[in-house]
Amino acid sequence: MKKLFTLCGAIGLALSASAQVTPVTDIKAAPKAPSNTELERSAHASTATPTNSTDRVIVYSQDFSSGFGDMTHEDSSPAGTIWMVANASSPAGQFSSSLPALASPTAANGWVIFDCDLYNTPVADGVEDVTGSLSTPTIDCSAMTSVVVEWSQYFRYCCFSASPLTLEVSTDGGNNWVVFPANGSFTPSANSLSANPLNTRVDISCAAAGQSSVLVRWGYNTSAAAGYSHYFWGIDDIEIFDNSIVNDLEILQVTNGDVFNIWEYRVTPFEQRTYAADGGLLVGVIYRNNGSADQTSTSINVDILDGTGAVVGNAVSAPFTMEAFGNTAECPSFLNDTLYIQTGWEPSTQGNYTIRANIISLDATDETPANNTKDKVIVYSTDEYGHEDEANLDIELTPRESDDSPGEFDPTGYGAFYTCPNAGSLGYGLTVVFGPTSDADVDFSAVLFEGSPNDAAVLAAQDYQLNAGWIDNGYQYFPFDAPIDLQPGTVYFNGVLNENTSALELTVAAEDNSDTDNSTAVYEKAGDGSFVWFGSQSFSPAVRLILSERVTVDEINSDNLTFFQFAPNPAVTSTRVNFELTSAANVAYEVRDITGKLIEFKNLGKYTPGMNNFELNVAGLNAGNYEVSLVIGGARMFTKTLLVKK
Repeated sequence: MKKLFTLCGAIGLALSASAQVTPVTDIKAAPKAPSNTELERSAHASTATPTNSTDRVIVYSQDFSSGFGDMTHEDSSPAGTIWMVANASSPAGQFSSSLPALASPTAANGWVIFDCDLYNTPVADGVEDVTGSLSTPTIDCSAMTSVVVEWSQYFRYCCFSASPLTLEVSTDGGNNWVVFPANGSFTPSANSLSANPLNTRVDISCAAAGQSSVLVRWGYNTSAAAGYSHYFWGIDDIEIFDNSIVNDLEILQVTNGDVFNIWEYRVTPFEQRTYAADGGLLVGVIYRNNGSADQTSTSINVDILDGTGAVVGNAVSAPFTMEAFGNTAECPSFLNDTLYIQTGWEPSTQGNYTIRANIISLDATDETPANNTKDKVIVYSTDEYGHEDEANLDIELTPRESDDSPGEFDPTGYGAFYTCPNAGSLGYGLTVVFGPTSDADVDFSAVLFEGSPNDAAVLAAQDYQLNAGWIDNGYQYFPFDAPIDLQPGTVYFNGVLNENTSALELTVAAEDNSDTDNSTAVYEKAGDGSFVWFGSQSFSPAVRLILSERVTVDEINSDNLTFFQFAPNPAVTSTRVNFELTSAANVAYEVRDITGKLIEFKNLGKYTPGMNNFELNVAGLNAGNYEVSLVIGGARMFTKTLLVKK
């Protein structure tokens, strides 16, 4: 359930809880051996830890130290062999054998695996979709007012983005099942690897509390949907217990946009800020009730802080009731709720801002107040649109090794979706951080599509060859062949693309476990052998859309000037001239018309190293193109064209 609160309204508008539909067709992916990205991710264990508590009552546990123990299992193989007690080789299928074992706390005692990859090995002998389930014995929960299931897991699946993993509950001997999602905090994505271990907790109170005959099962594709044939699901350390916490509200995520219906951005160009007259910054707060009691008179307070820590904006939701999992009208209960607050705030200047959200119930004392507050740092930039946090680029996205051309790599591409609320912006190009294993001289294109990249018009496609100096060296700028007029409300997809099989590798840095708004897509091989863009990824690549005519370092005839652009361009009354110096220098500028006639010249004085800017007044100029030149240390450094409109 999503709720939207405005400052002037006391009633929340309940919206659909269905996730945003990314405009990329969910085509069946081909099973693949893990790339360097998956191998690197598998080494990173989940930061979450099991919520073991000394005062909770455990009604069932299983660590698989005696094989399957009292649990039963079944699967779609003739001999029921897809479920197995893991061995030293697990996972052991054709596409998973290079991956490590489950790293659960008691893995040394034993763990179990649904190894559908192994069952479908070798692929040359044929592949079939599989189903399976792992069930507990009957559990008496009649004296329990809440029931929680917790376990360690590790998985990868194929071949559609939607997760086939479920946790299911029956109270009538297995005739009917209530189905809960079992992928935990993993962002659903075909071919992607979960954390190892991924410690997962699901509250099943609405189905199991007060029931005397409860069966719990872990289901793999129990709906028998087509397209799920690979890879594996490892499970260990199961516990089922009562919820000993009564009052505990938690904020899981803070967003600066509606992640269900559009996209949010870590970095937003200042010219594309949402104006106060249009409602200002929209803040989303994803939260849940971890306790066993309803939380009445709940409210969320949002503060917006500038770079100095001063509060520059505030909004408070109307009071509402957050029900406990076991008390909701629907079952399965929504694990999380989302509340949107129209803050009425817009930034007055570029820079970093912090959104700080706090949730409280006025009628109860929270038992774990540390998780009631969460921050998100956002940036209003000169010209950059980006989803990723440059400080958290922790993985490298790599192409797959080609099945058809040994020693070469498949075509590959990485990008993200954008839309502009305001008119007047132009897309000039993109910036990208190339990964350390990229190869010099690999060919690629800077591309911009209108709509889905699989079936939309190509607005720009400028070809480049990767220079060795760009590799693992921060954001590099690549202009499109011509600026693109970005229309308000139109969906655009921006990325880098290598459409050819190549012995050279094109890689991009990315922020892992961050694409919660379905804004990312990658170019990979589909099940029919074609190459298409796949959405619903779990990471955000370091590829940004640029809304100004930037200058690359190689184009500037100086070691001191490394950045020079106008915002906005075109301009009506004024524009901001942004530039970056590597050392302190005296700066002047000159403006000439298209005939070369000097219109204005002015000495501005000495500027310090780093990013600088000044306002250029063009209100007195006629409409048309003008050449603006920066003069650094007495030498004319670079000239750019400014369009003046009236």
